[in-house]
Amino acid sequence: MKTKGFMRLRPALPEINLKHQQHPADEWVNRIIMQYQWFLFDIDDTLYDHRGTEANALIKTFEDFGLEFQEEFRPVYQQINARLFTQMEQGHIDAATVQVQRFKDLFAQLELDFKPISQLSSHYLEQLALCSTILPGALDTVEQLAKNSRVALLTNGFTIAKHKQISISPLKPYIEHLFISEEIGYAKPSWEIFDYSFAKMGRPERSKVLMVGDSLQTDIRGGNRYGIDTCWINRNHLERSSDITPTIEIGDISQLPAALD
Repeated sequence: MKTKGFMRLRPALPEINLKHQQHPADEWVNRIIMQYQWFLFDIDDTLYDHRGTEANALIKTFEDFGLEFQEEFRPVYQQINARLFTQMEQGHIDAATVQVQRFKDLFAQLELDFKPISQLSSHYLEQLALCSTILPGALDTVEQLAKNSRVALLTNGFTIAKHKQISISPLKPYIEHLFISEEIGYAKPSWEIFDYSFAKMGRPERSKVLMVGDSLQTDIRGGNRYGIDTCWINRNHLERSSDITPTIEIGDISQLPAALD
């Protein structure tokens, strides 16, 4: 049933009767904490505008290496990067290969003669962190949830970029753990990356953890496989895959508190 712009796709937990009178603004927070002790967030296109960040980082990196960036380069890069990321998520290649190979393939396809690709790749990772832009509503939502719950991040990302990104992020005070696929050696949706994260989180009850992300294939499939509730941020109103069912579906991260109430 569709309500307030979100869908609950599995039965809601029974309503909790509060024993004491509360300020209305705090009521939903207390109800959420009784449902979920941990919120496990994806980063790219869940908390941060990855597309915008990627575009700005590419332009800045090309400029810093004396290269002219043309708008038609962007879709070529995105296609190459998406293909390599899928291979990484499937366990066929590692993160280090993705970081360099995407630029080798890009320059080959654009027929540009450029040699210091490793240096450019490293610089681009730094720019991904420096150019990152938090999505509207993300900070307010995380801040509110962190009042009574615990928050961790789980990303199929790169160590240098993600550590730098979160170190300068306004989200940093609310984040207890940052789990990065390159450091762990496994990527979502693998069972192993979730199990590693749960070990570091102190093995909370799976029923007390909600995975929140924008990708059905990695965030939601991975959470479902591990036996935890999932929230799919379907910002582009995509058709849901028949074999992947999130616990909750919303169109924007700012809708999360209402979807949990």
